[in-house]
Amino acid sequence: SPSSPCMAAAAADGSEHTPALARVLRADPSPTARAAAAKALGASGVAAAAVGAAAASVAADLAAALGDVDTDVRVAAVIALGELGHAVGEHAGLVAKLIVDVDQKVRAFALETLGSLGVAGHQYIDEVTAALDDEDVEVRALAIGLLGGNPNATSIHADALAAALHSDDVSVRAAAARALGSMPALGAAYLELIVSLEASEDEDERAAASEALLALRGAAASSS
Repeated sequence: SPSSPCMAAAAADGSEHTPALARVLRADPSPTARAAAAKALGASGVAAAAVGAAAASVAADLAAALGDVDTDVRVAAVIALGELGHAVGEHAGLVAKLIVDVDQKVRAFALETLGSLGVAGHQYIDEVTAALDDEDVEVRALAIGLLGGNPNATSIHADALAAALHSDDVSVRAAAARALGSMPALGAAYLELIVSLEASEDEDERAAASEALLALRGAAASSS
């Protein structure tokens, strides 16, 4: 394999073997080698950032791999970008496109990575909202969590979260309650719906409802 020695070294020193890894990621015929290169590039980028070196070229190489035909490569690339965090903000749009990927793992990790990009990820709130209709429960719950932490959320997004309170899945309902609780200016309109979750047979759902109600009522009291 062309991968192992240079990949291990890249993870260790953060830069020396980055061009070789980038070549593997771009052109190696083996999906396994490309995925390993993506992982190692992510580690080299984190190491470079830790010593103040620019991680931009690593981020660009990983962003290009988001379009790889192989699922495992796309997963490895989007996870690696998430580890770089704010350093890859300019590639947030490419990450957001993966929210509708054909593979569930890619969609889930794309949402996680988008959440790690801070302000750069916030602008893709509509793409995240669309994921509330995803067929996969984990993807829906991740999207709900991102909406709850997005300062760009409006009443339209709060309405979408309130609709999720009626989900058949308890984890989705709990996530929606917590998300609404984290946006007091918008979530207060749904107090009655959240109160109804306190009667749930599920412990986490009851806890989520209680946490949300405490936050919303506390915010209302402090502003009055």
